Amino acid sequence: MLKLKELKWSGIGRFVDEQTINFDSLGNLVQVDGKNNNTGGSSGAGKSTIFHALDYLFGVSDIPNTVLKCRYSDEPMSVKGTFDYDGLPLVVTRSKKLSIELDGKVTTGSSKITEEELDRILAIPRDLFRKMLHKRQKEGGFFLQMTPKDINDFLTDCLGLGEFKKSLEKLDLKVKELADRKVTLIGELESVNSALKATVEASALLGEAPKREVDRQAILAFKDQSERAQADFVAIQTTHRLEMETLELARPELDNKAFDKTAIGLCDKELAEVRRAQAQAHLGERDRVAKVSDRISLRKADLSKFNYEIQTAERVRGEASKVALEIKKIRESLCPTCEQTWATDSARQTEASLLDKIVGFKEQIRLGEVAKESAALAEIDIEAWKLEAKSIFPEGLLDLERKEKELVLQISQEKAKETDYINAQHHTNKTKLNQFTEVQKLLANKQSSVQSEYHGISTQARWLLDVAAGKLRTQEESLKRYEQSVASLKAQEASYRDRSDKLTLLVREISVDLAIAEELKRGVKSYLSCSFDEALETIGDGATKLIRNIPNMANATVQLSGTKETQDGKVKEEVNCVIHMDGEENVDMRSLCGGERTSLDLAIDLSVIDLIENKANKGINIFVLDEPFTGHDSECVEMVLEVLKNTNTNKKLVIVDHNPIVKEHISDRLLVTRDGLTSSVVQ
Repeated sequence: MLKLKELKWSGIGRFVDEQTINFDSLGNLVQVDGKNNNTGGSSGAGKSTIFHALDYLFGVSDIPNTVLKCRYSDEPMSVKGTFDYDGLPLVVTRSKKLSIELDGKVTTGSSKITEEELDRILAIPRDLFRKMLHKRQKEGGFFLQMTPKDINDFLTDCLGLGEFKKSLEKLDLKVKELADRKVTLIGELESVNSALKATVEASALLGEAPKREVDRQAILAFKDQSERAQADFVAIQTTHRLEMETLELARPELDNKAFDKTAIGLCDKELAEVRRAQAQAHLGERDRVAKVSDRISLRKADLSKFNYEIQTAERVRGEASKVALEIKKIRESLCPTCEQTWATDSARQTEASLLDKIVGFKEQIRLGEVAKESAALAEIDIEAWKLEAKSIFPEGLLDLERKEKELVLQISQEKAKETDYINAQHHTNKTKLNQFTEVQKLLANKQSSVQSEYHGISTQARWLLDVAAGKLRTQEESLKRYEQSVASLKAQEASYRDRSDKLTLLVREISVDLAIAEELKRGVKSYLSCSFDEALETIGDGATKLIRNIPNMANATVQLSGTKETQDGKVKEEVNCVIHMDGEENVDMRSLCGGERTSLDLAIDLSVIDLIENKANKGINIFVLDEPFTGHDSECVEMVLEVLKNTNTNKKLVIVDHNPIVKEHISDRLLVTRDGLTSSVVQ
């Protein structure tokens, strides 16, 4: 159970500076009022923001952080809550990260681990915890807003009945498992008994053992005959093999003398030398031409440089004429640009400068004349070297080519001789081999005829042996199968009898276990039903006591009905709420006026929260009602206030509302003041 002692926050909404509320100093019924000094009213002061900060602290706010963040501060949002958690000091801080300090032990860092620690402390799903903490504007009662199924699950979890419910589910599974197992065993027992009966009948149908038609003495006679025929066949095969081996000794020797390739080798060697000499001659000619080409390239570079100097001299010659004209005008005391009278010291300085240019121009013109002469000589050299660079046929290359052709022809003639020699040798060998093969073939045909006769006799004897052996084997196999069938049926009969006895015992044991499990299931179901009905009765009684403080509902009774078992034995896990008033049963809550319905929702929510705190020690000791009277007249407001004033609980009920009727009934007050863009809290 959490008890809020102090709340600090900053950087949220219009709260720039850190604000502090000491809840220990407040009573159990507190009004949060507002004062907007900008407008003179109370709206826009920031009353609701206080508890949006509390939602943010517990991670249950549905307002985006970008909206909740203060626009007038660069500092991050920060909320710090100091609590008493079942007698242990607890500090929860949420800014950029969540930090939890419980009894001196700090949990921070991994957001997942820290959020899981906060979930463990809350012990209630956060969406439900938020509804038990903060009733927002225009939001109805959280308990009756849930579906009947969700109400049942919520109370089951909060009252610690979840484990019993799980036990009941396990017992349901166990009962089903035992029942299914019993049906299976009974079916298996019936099957085994049927098999036992069929086995006994099969044993009776086997009859007498099969009789013998062939004995082993006849088999031995056939075997002796077959072995003699096989021995004769092997003997004739041996004789024939010796005859073939003797003939093989007379196989003619083949002529495999190699052709003499000495002349071809000498010609190949001499041809390689001739071709090497040809390559060297061509290489020398290419080197000579390359060197001449290099000289031509260098001379062309010189020619380009001379041409550039000639062009420069031509350009300078024109510029020198212009400068000479300017000097003439200056000496005539005229400005060379505007042709006005100019006879000052600056004119003499300009004349001296132009004379220096004339000297430079003359030098460049002189160099151009020299370059013309050099260019002419370079062109003569280039033309001469071009003639020198033309490729000539290397000396002696014709003799080498003629020698190459002679050697190639000689090698070709020698290879033709080699081919003729090999063909003649092959023809001679083939003739000898064909003659020998013909003799060998005649002998093989003669031997094959004799061996076929002996092989037929051996095969016939073997067939007679196989037939007799097959009959004997069939007789023995039939007798063996008969004996095995008798033994198998006897063993099977004994096995089926043993299995039948064991299954009968198992069916009895399963029946006992099933009866015990069904009895346990009834006991747990009864405990769950009683505990749940007791909780619903407590909620209904608490809500009834609160609602009867309203004059026009003084005789009203709130009743909550819990789980019911359907005709097919299934449990319908739902919670439904009805109200009886003015002598009417099961009054539809939709027919209540706004104040009556708000009062009913509030009374039930407070009763539920009180039950959870007392029974399960879960929740928090503060319940915020944010403008709960919006849209209600003064009579409705007074109805709800009567419910709140008569609530007997340690929970602090905080009403965020500036209604003057609220001020008349509540003495403890927090004032939120807005000046300009920012707000602050006065306690």
